[in-house]
Amino acid sequence: MAKKSIKNQNLTIRLDEKTRFALDFLVRLEGQNASKLVERIILEKADTSYFGRYNTHLERKEYNWRDVWHVSEGVRHLMFITHPAVKAEIHLTFEEEEMAEFVQRHWPFFSSSFRLSTLIAPYVDILWPHMDALVAEWREHKATDPWRAGESMKEILSGVEVAPPDWPPKSDDKEG
Repeated sequence: MAKKSIKNQNLTIRLDEKTRFALDFLVRLEGQNASKLVERIILEKADTSYFGRYNTHLERKEYNWRDVWHVSEGVRHLMFITHPAVKAEIHLTFEEEEMAEFVQRHWPFFSSSFRLSTLIAPYVDILWPHMDALVAEWREHKATDPWRAGESMKEILSGVEVAPPDWPPKSDDKEG
Protein backbone atom coordinates (compact mmCIF):
# COMPACT_ATOMS: atom_id res chain seq x y z
CA MET A 1 0.00 0.00 0.00
CA ALA A 2 1.39 3.41 -0.98
CA LYS A 3 2.00 5.95 1.73
CA LYS A 4 0.04 9.16 1.69
CA SER A 5 2.35 12.06 0.92
CA ILE A 6 3.05 14.31 3.86
CA LYS A 7 2.70 18.02 3.26
CA ASN A 8 5.33 19.99 5.12
CA GLN A 9 5.51 23.28 3.22
CA ASN A 10 3.28 26.23 4.08
CA LEU A 11 2.28 29.15 1.89
CA THR A 12 0.52 32.17 3.29
CA ILE A 13 -1.13 34.52 0.83
CA ARG A 14 -3.26 37.59 1.26
CA LEU A 15 -6.26 37.84 -1.04
CA ASP A 16 -8.73 40.62 -1.67
CA GLU A 17 -12.42 39.75 -1.33
CA LYS A 18 -12.93 39.21 -5.06
CA THR A 19 -10.00 36.79 -5.39
CA ARG A 20 -11.00 34.95 -2.22
CA PHE A 21 -14.52 34.54 -3.60
CA ALA A 22 -13.07 33.24 -6.89
CA LEU A 23 -10.93 30.75 -4.94
CA ASP A 24 -13.94 29.54 -2.94
CA PHE A 25 -15.91 29.25 -6.19
CA LEU A 26 -13.17 27.12 -7.81
CA VAL A 27 -12.87 24.96 -4.69
CA ARG A 28 -16.58 24.16 -4.84
CA LEU A 29 -16.60 23.74 -8.62
CA GLU A 30 -13.57 21.42 -8.66
CA GLY A 31 -14.49 19.55 -5.48
CA GLN A 32 -11.01 19.99 -4.04
CA ASN A 33 -9.70 21.80 -1.01
CA ALA A 34 -7.91 25.12 -1.53
CA SER A 35 -4.43 23.64 -0.99
CA LYS A 36 -4.90 20.91 -3.57
CA LEU A 37 -6.40 23.38 -6.05
CA VAL A 38 -3.50 25.83 -5.63
CA GLU A 39 -0.97 22.98 -5.99
CA ARG A 40 -2.62 21.81 -9.20
CA ILE A 41 -2.78 25.31 -10.69
CA ILE A 42 0.88 25.97 -9.85
CA LEU A 43 1.98 22.68 -11.47
CA GLU A 44 -0.15 23.34 -14.56
CA LYS A 45 1.40 26.80 -14.93
CA ALA A 46 4.92 25.48 -14.33
CA ASP A 47 4.41 22.77 -16.96
CA THR A 48 3.72 25.44 -19.59
CA SER A 49 6.43 27.91 -18.47
CA TYR A 50 9.75 27.60 -20.25
CA PHE A 51 13.23 29.00 -20.17
CA GLY A 52 15.84 28.24 -22.77
CA ARG A 53 18.69 29.34 -24.91
CA TYR A 54 19.88 29.19 -28.47
CA ASN A 55 22.32 26.41 -29.22
CA THR A 56 25.22 26.72 -31.65
CA HIS A 57 22.87 26.12 -34.59
CA LEU A 58 20.60 29.00 -33.46
CA GLU A 59 17.84 26.55 -32.62
CA ARG A 60 15.82 27.25 -29.52
CA LYS A 61 15.95 24.54 -26.86
CA GLU A 62 13.32 25.08 -24.23
CA TYR A 63 13.35 23.72 -20.72
CA ASN A 64 10.88 23.82 -17.88
CA TRP A 65 10.98 23.02 -14.20
CA ARG A 66 10.93 19.28 -14.84
CA ASP A 67 14.37 19.52 -16.48
CA VAL A 68 15.89 20.62 -13.16
CA TRP A 69 13.65 18.67 -10.77
CA HIS A 70 15.03 15.82 -8.68
CA VAL A 71 13.70 14.27 -5.49
CA SER A 72 17.00 14.97 -3.73
CA GLU A 73 17.19 18.57 -2.48
CA GLY A 74 20.94 18.80 -3.10
CA VAL A 75 20.78 17.35 -6.60
CA ARG A 76 17.80 19.56 -7.44
CA HIS A 77 19.55 22.71 -6.22
CA LEU A 78 22.80 21.93 -8.03
CA MET A 79 20.98 20.96 -11.23
CA PHE A 80 19.22 24.31 -11.12
CA ILE A 81 22.21 26.56 -10.43
CA THR A 82 24.53 24.77 -12.90
CA HIS A 83 22.07 24.36 -15.77
CA PRO A 84 23.42 26.37 -18.74
CA ALA A 85 20.03 27.83 -19.63
CA VAL A 86 19.35 28.84 -16.03
CA LYS A 87 22.75 30.51 -15.79
CA ALA A 88 22.03 32.39 -19.05
CA GLU A 89 18.48 33.55 -18.32
CA ILE A 90 17.63 33.43 -14.64
CA HIS A 91 19.24 35.74 -12.13
CA LEU A 92 21.04 33.72 -9.50
CA THR A 93 22.03 35.18 -6.15
CA PHE A 94 25.70 35.74 -5.39
CA GLU A 95 25.64 32.72 -3.08
CA GLU A 96 24.16 30.55 -5.84
CA GLU A 97 26.75 31.76 -8.35
CA GLU A 98 29.53 31.09 -5.85
CA MET A 99 28.23 27.58 -5.17
CA ALA A 100 27.95 26.92 -8.92
CA GLU A 101 31.58 28.00 -9.34
CA PHE A 102 32.61 25.77 -6.41
CA VAL A 103 30.82 22.78 -7.96
CA GLN A 104 32.38 23.49 -11.35
CA ARG A 105 35.89 23.64 -9.89
CA HIS A 106 35.30 20.48 -7.87
CA TRP A 107 33.26 18.68 -10.52
CA PRO A 108 34.62 15.13 -9.86
CA PHE A 109 32.81 15.22 -6.49
CA PHE A 110 29.48 16.11 -8.08
CA SER A 111 29.34 14.93 -11.67
CA SER A 112 30.58 12.35 -14.11
CA SER A 113 31.80 15.10 -16.44
CA PHE A 114 33.15 18.64 -16.40
CA ARG A 115 29.97 19.77 -18.15
CA LEU A 116 27.94 18.84 -15.03
CA SER A 117 25.29 17.25 -17.23
CA THR A 118 24.91 14.15 -15.03
CA LEU A 119 25.19 14.64 -11.30
CA ILE A 120 26.23 11.77 -9.04
CA ALA A 121 23.34 11.70 -6.57
CA PRO A 122 25.02 9.56 -3.87
CA TYR A 123 28.00 11.94 -3.68
CA VAL A 124 25.74 14.99 -3.66
CA ASP A 125 23.48 13.51 -0.97
CA ILE A 126 26.48 12.87 1.29
CA LEU A 127 28.13 16.25 0.68
CA TRP A 128 24.99 18.41 0.62
CA PRO A 129 24.64 18.85 4.41
CA HIS A 130 28.23 20.18 4.44
CA MET A 131 27.99 22.49 1.41
CA ASP A 132 27.89 25.82 3.24
CA ALA A 133 30.99 24.91 5.24
CA LEU A 134 32.77 23.51 2.18
CA VAL A 135 32.09 26.62 0.10
CA ALA A 136 33.23 28.80 3.01
CA GLU A 137 36.43 26.76 3.33
CA TRP A 138 37.06 27.08 -0.41
CA ARG A 139 36.40 30.83 -0.33
CA GLU A 140 38.83 31.30 2.54
CA HIS A 141 41.65 29.15 1.14
CA LYS A 142 41.27 29.12 -2.65
CA ALA A 143 44.11 31.58 -3.20
CA THR A 144 46.58 29.75 -0.97
CA ASP A 145 45.42 26.11 -1.02
CA PRO A 146 43.00 25.51 -3.94
CA TRP A 147 42.74 21.76 -3.25
CA ARG A 148 41.81 22.06 0.43
CA ALA A 149 38.00 21.86 0.11
CA GLY A 150 38.43 18.84 -2.16
CA GLU A 151 40.51 17.14 0.52
CA SER A 152 37.73 17.87 3.02
CA MET A 153 35.20 16.31 0.67
CA LYS A 154 37.40 13.22 0.31
CA GLU A 155 37.42 12.91 4.11
CA ILE A 156 33.64 13.26 4.31
CA LEU A 157 33.09 10.57 1.68
CA SER A 158 35.70 8.25 3.17
CA GLY A 159 34.09 8.75 6.59
CA VAL A 160 30.94 7.07 5.34
CA GLU A 161 32.93 4.40 3.50
CA VAL A 162 32.33 5.79 0.00
CA ALA A 163 35.31 5.86 -2.34
CA PRO A 164 36.04 9.47 -3.28
CA PRO A 165 37.12 10.52 -6.77
CA ASP A 166 40.77 11.13 -7.57
CA TRP A 167 41.76 14.48 -6.12
CA PRO A 168 43.46 16.79 -6.86
CA PRO A 169 42.90 16.52 -10.59
CA LYS A 170 45.87 15.48 -12.66
CA SER A 171 47.58 18.21 -14.67
CA ASP A 172 46.87 16.34 -17.93
CA ASP A 173 43.14 16.19 -17.17
CA LYS A 174 41.73 18.32 -19.98
CA GLU A 175 38.32 18.57 -18.34
CA GLY A 176 39.59 19.79 -14.97
